[in-house]
Amino acid sequence: IVPKNGQTARRMALTITDNVMRSLQKRPLKHFHYFSKGTLLIVGKMGFLDLGGIIFKSRLVLPLRDILYRLLYNEIAT
Repeated sequence: IVPKNGQTARRMALTITDNVMRSLQKRPLKHFHYFSKGTLLIVGKMGFLDLGGIIFKSRLVLPLRDILYRLLYNEIAT
């Protein structure tokens, strides 16, 4: 089962883009394989982080979320 969210759609789009280029070059296509990188949820001032069944509940998840988003947006911008 593949979740319907932006993170999964972005990873699927990368696979599709790669497959379009591979198709034009007559190379074999790659299959998309879903894997969870974890879940981050913010409720009020509390954060929950699920990393493969290990769940963290802390206010420290908020700064971690900011760091992860900055890293992601820096990756997209470059």
